[in-house]
Amino acid sequence: MKIDRSRPPAPGAAAPFTFPVWERHRLANGVQLMMLPETRIPLAHVEILLASGAEADPLEHRGLTPLASGLLDEGTQRHGSIEIADTVELLGASLFTSGDWDGVYVGTSSLSRHSEELFRLIAEIVRTPSFPPVELERLRRMGLADLANRASQPGFVAGRHVLNMVYGREHPYGESLAGTAEGLSAIERNDVRAWHRQRARPAETTIVAVGDVTAEQIGKLAEEHFGDWAARESHEPRRAPAPAARVGRRVRVIDRPNATQTELRVARVGLPRDSPSFLAARLLNLVLGGKFTSRLNLNLRESRAITYGVHSRLSGRRGPGPFTVSCAVDSEAAGIAVGEIIGEIDRLAAEPGPTGEIADAKNYLLGTLPYRIQTLEGRVDHLAEIALYSLADDFFRTLPAAVEAVSTEELESCAGNLLRTDDLAIAAVGPAAVVQPQLEAFGELEVIVENGPPDLS
Repeated sequence: MKIDRSRPPAPGAAAPFTFPVWERHRLANGVQLMMLPETRIPLAHVEILLASGAEADPLEHRGLTPLASGLLDEGTQRHGSIEIADTVELLGASLFTSGDWDGVYVGTSSLSRHSEELFRLIAEIVRTPSFPPVELERLRRMGLADLANRASQPGFVAGRHVLNMVYGREHPYGESLAGTAEGLSAIERNDVRAWHRQRARPAETTIVAVGDVTAEQIGKLAEEHFGDWAARESHEPRRAPAPAARVGRRVRVIDRPNATQTELRVARVGLPRDSPSFLAARLLNLVLGGKFTSRLNLNLRESRAITYGVHSRLSGRRGPGPFTVSCAVDSEAAGIAVGEIIGEIDRLAAEPGPTGEIADAKNYLLGTLPYRIQTLEGRVDHLAEIALYSLADDFFRTLPAAVEAVSTEELESCAGNLLRTDDLAIAAVGPAAVVQPQLEAFGELEVIVENGPPDLS
């Protein structure tokens, strides 16, 4: 049989997908329990979620949530960091703590027979961390060293600058999640303690348990270790505000005279994760630049051969996260790349894809769903997403039908709001002498000459 290699094969039908049944309970003090039993293998993954992240960090302490969340397992009122690490290692388990824009996460993965012991440990970590001064200084130095290292990476620099341009310096999203050297240097132990008092609160805590554990077992452990927990002070969580409206395109060239290529970021404000239009936006993003066969990649990589790859990303956060196109191109082609990116956005906004293209995007999204929940960690992530963004309990069970039901009218309405190019921010890290003349036509342009780490003030 002769194979026609001039065109990709037609996609097969999406495999049936049903998100597993899970249970929700709540303690009298507001702590929420989300449980998904899976008894086929003797493993368990338990995660405690605090639903307040870096969006609530003071602007003078940028980087507080990643730093403080990393300190949670470095010592409690009863156990030091070495004791904690030895316990986890002895049980053959893993322990993690992390923080992002919307939340803080403390979790363990282990054989299910160790679940109760590890639950006690992470409950202790969440409720009574000691924040040892020596560990604070160690993690601060690591954070500062990481920022200094990233300052030499063109992709990170372009990303920082474009966020500053889109949101402004006074908005939580106007800076990298990693924070700033000034912010990390200013954080004191009392700031970390205050962070914990304000963020670790029963009403904003969710315990997610997936694996070879029963709802009765987790409920008993939660009542034992969290049932007497009360907030020590009243506190209204701060959420990321709507960013100020921006008028006109702006271009910023960060001069790297010896660079052989240019990092480009083209961005604007996107949608909050709980927006009714977010699903339509995900489909539009897949068509534009969210997968390898997207319009942008077929244009800039396959047709014009000016980049190894280009992608677009719609960041789902509690507030309206950025909608960003990213690529690295030959510096001589920076103007062509920006022009084609803007052109592809405009074309998709004018007509949100023919039926076949949207059908491919729906098949792609549906086809990836089973892979995203094939591990216990993946299932925990999905339940945490429901908790963080107040999604419906059956959100993922009804998602396949919701994907299929997205209409042309919904896509057109979403495209009119999301796919605008009149207020784009464009950041380019490369040789200004080569790049500046190419980008002047795209908007008001400024050139930044950096000496050391980027200064975005």
